[in-house]
Amino acid sequence: FVVQHPAQAVRSLTDEVNGTNDSDVRRHPSDFELYEVGLFDEFSGIVKSHEAPQLICRAKDLVRLADVNPGV
Repeated sequence: FVVQHPAQAVRSLTDEVNGTNDSDVRRHPSDFELYEVGLFDEFSGIVKSHEAPQLICRAKDLVRLADVNPGV
């Protein structure tokens, strides 16, 4: 998916990991990582790929402690 800044992608993944929905990301956060694979220029429409994907974060690192240990 396309976002204007990597922090927006982290926020979306954080919401998914800690949400109330029954998703694979919420049930198995250690299986998911967020990578930036390139840049998109919204004015020209040009996509420029990175030479190698850049790790932004791991979903397991976004799990809130209170969600893992209710009552904490």
